[in-house]
Amino acid sequence: MTTGGEHDAYLLERIRDRLAADERVHELELELQVSAGRIVVRGRVPTPERRRAIGEVIAEVAPDHDVSNETELVDLSVDGRQEEVT
Repeated sequence: MTTGGEHDAYLLERIRDRLAADERVHELELELQVSAGRIVVRGRVPTPERRRAIGEVIAEVAPDHDVSNETELVDLSVDGRQEEVT
């Protein structure tokens, strides 16, 4: 039998894995917390689309939790160009 803390840790790890692997997101540097059926995500993202996708991915992994997407939009470009990740 798992405790609430073990279940939360497992859930957060599943969310982190999906955020890293999902082609809409590919984010590794996000802070995640879960408490009382609510998942809070914080961090910096380059576009509104990425921010929206983060919320969608979390909702797909944990449909029974509320999602509070507190990510911030920031310009992550280098010399006016978007950084390319390969």
